[in-house]
Amino acid sequence: MVEVAFEHWRYVFKEEELVRYGSPYFDVQTAGKALIGSVGSGAVQVSAHRTTFDPKQILCANEAFPEAALADPLADLEVWDDWRTGIRSFPYPGRYSKLGIRRQETKTSATSSVGVVGEIMAGLYAQAGIAPWVLVRVIRHWPDFIFYIGGDRYAFVESKAYTGDESAQKSACFQLPNKLVGECLVSAVQQLNSDPHVQVWGAFTHIRQISPLQMRVVFLELDASEDRRASRPQRVVPDAVVVGIAERALRTSFGRLGDREREALETRSSSMRKEYRRKLERALIDAALRELEEILLDQDVKVAVLQSRQDIENAVRKLVRRAHVAEHVEGGRLYSALERAQLGNMSRIRAVGTESVYVGSLDAREFAAVTRGWTKSWENAPEPWRRIHTTSVWRCGGAVFAIAGPDFEGSPFR
Repeated sequence: MVEVAFEHWRYVFKEEELVRYGSPYFDVQTAGKALIGSVGSGAVQVSAHRTTFDPKQILCANEAFPEAALADPLADLEVWDDWRTGIRSFPYPGRYSKLGIRRQETKTSATSSVGVVGEIMAGLYAQAGIAPWVLVRVIRHWPDFIFYIGGDRYAFVESKAYTGDESAQKSACFQLPNKLVGECLVSAVQQLNSDPHVQVWGAFTHIRQISPLQMRVVFLELDASEDRRASRPQRVVPDAVVVGIAERALRTSFGRLGDREREALETRSSSMRKEYRRKLERALIDAALRELEEILLDQDVKVAVLQSRQDIENAVRKLVRRAHVAEHVEGGRLYSALERAQLGNMSRIRAVGTESVYVGSLDAREFAAVTRGWTKSWENAPEPWRRIHTTSVWRCGGAVFAIAGPDFEGSPFR
């Protein structure tokens, strides 16, 4: 089992901190250092607990939450740990005295695997303690996740992960690397200056030990004051939400394209191809706009987001016109499996060792049931959504996942 020590801290920025350190006059390092001092001494610990996660849940969440595509981040970390601890080594001496090479250096840490594990823990804990549904999974931009938390407010969650010795330089209060905390605080101040109705969360994952896997996860909640929000009564849907929703709807539509349509979108040579592409673009725009109704199942979210429907439509059109298929069909295998799972049966995605990952698609009724039954509880993060016979099924965003043998294909979950 994966051992996790979890902490939740909260800090409300003072008006003078937002004004002073939101200015570009200060560089990130200077502003971050000053903010670390204020936040480190003024933050309040809201909760803390210790728990265990099933490694299969981590691997299931690997299908839903990370930005990078890795087959098995846990196995990657174990391989790196073997090299780090000397269990494995290069099959050659690695010494050459003429160049002053006296010993063979070990392999460096698997930074992509570390980052993926951090995003997985951020996603699992955020859907347990912030809001039940990931509204936007932001790719290649800040933040990593966006949640709708009610009252026309959104939570921006940014994941940070690292390995290393805990005795290294840390911030005063959270026992986290100063550099990571400082970057998070500066980004939070900039965002809250722009829109005090947004809530910013830093999700920090420290991989303390690989075998057995032990982690410390710290969620730092950062907010503006009620007075500052009251001074800005007009609430605008953030651009990150508008563009993220447009990309989400379009990505789903891309995932349903056939080979001929994908080829046409990639080919711009002949006039016939161009005309076919224009027709296909119009069809994609229509499909993406219809998809908006499908992905925004929560009525409160739908009301909040569709206030900016025209902005979302414009974003979809811009994205379609400059789209390349390769950027949008990365999850084609997952979409295909979800299509097969529409009738309520688990569908295979890919192999993991001697078993396979299976996915199930939640319908509107199940979505509503999760929303009604959801309560804010960090302790619920490792809990299965349900069990099918002896197999645990975990919810990761709007889909459910399991890892089991070949006889699990087609198992009903409704």
